[in-house]
Amino acid sequence: MSEQPLVHSSRSGFTLLELMIAVTIIATIATVAIPNYISSLRTARIVKAKATIRELQQEVELYRTRYGALPPTLAAVGRSQLLDPWGNPYVFLPYQLISYVGAPAPDPTASIPPPFLDPEDPTPVVPNAETAPLGSLPVAPPDYTAQMRRDRNMLPLNSDFDLFSLGPDHQSEPAITAAVSLDDVIRADDGSYIGVARHY
Repeated sequence: MSEQPLVHSSRSGFTLLELMIAVTIIATIATVAIPNYISSLRTARIVKAKATIRELQQEVELYRTRYGALPPTLAAVGRSQLLDPWGNPYVFLPYQLISYVGAPAPDPTASIPPPFLDPEDPTPVVPNAETAPLGSLPVAPPDYTAQMRRDRNMLPLNSDFDLFSLGPDHQSEPAITAAVSLDDVIRADDGSYIGVARHY
C-alpha cells in the first residue's frame, strides 16, 4: 500500500468570531474617543472666543484712549467682519457712546477712524454748553440699555460696553440666566471676567 500525503487546507480570511471581536474593540474605542474629541473641540472653540473677546476689548480700549469715546461699532476698529468660532458676528453694545450733532460719521472702511473730529483740529470734539459752536452740542447716544446683559440679580454685567459671542446655539437674551444665554461667551465686570455665561 502506498501512502498518500496528507493534504493541509490553507484557510484565508477571518472567522465570524474574530470579526465580532474586532468590531467590538473598534466600537469600544469609538465610544471613548468620539465624546473626548467633541469635548476637546468645544473647549478649543470657547478658548478661541475668549481670546478674541480679550483682543477686541483691548482694541476698543485703545480706541477710547485715542479718541475719548467708545467706538460706535466694531467696524470702527476694523473688525466688522469678524466671526466667532460658531460663525456668528461678535456683539458689541457701547453704553458710554457720546455723539455730537454735525460731527462727521465714522468711516467704516478705516482701521481706526476718528469719530468726532473737527476738520481744523485733530483732537476729539468735546464741547460744553458755553464754548460749543452751534450744531455741536451732544445728542443722546443710541439707547442700548434695553439690550444690556444682566446677571441673575438683573444687574448690568458691565458699565461701559458689552461684548460677547452668541455661542453654539446662535441665540441670546439680555439676562445671562436665560436658557439660550447660558452658552454665550461673555465679558463681565468691565472686563475682569471673560468666559462662558453659565460659569459667571
